[in-house]
Amino acid sequence: MNDSDAGTDPLRHLLAVYCDVNAFNLRGLKSYLSWPERQSIREKFKSELRDAITNNAISRLEYEKMTGEDFDSDEDLNERLRQIWSSVFEEQLIPPRPRS
Repeated sequence: MNDSDAGTDPLRHLLAVYCDVNAFNLRGLKSYLSWPERQSIREKFKSELRDAITNNAISRLEYEKMTGEDFDSDEDLNERLRQIWSSVFEEQLIPPRPRS
């Protein structure tokens, strides 16, 4: 993968590459982001993923176009994004998910 592709819009690019329904690979995503020379990409991806989770910055339709995975509700998509967060960063997202 070309780092310049990930550098311009890391969240969308890396979700499309590592979270495609036919090639779902969170271990690969975590490994890619762990390289010291990719620290800026990691921080931008982390910030954008946090925004996607806490502010619904990615719609179900947009996520489906990127990955081929569809969801019945925004809550289901949010749960998937939280799963990605937990797997890649191994930490709790702050702030926690709002309770209904």
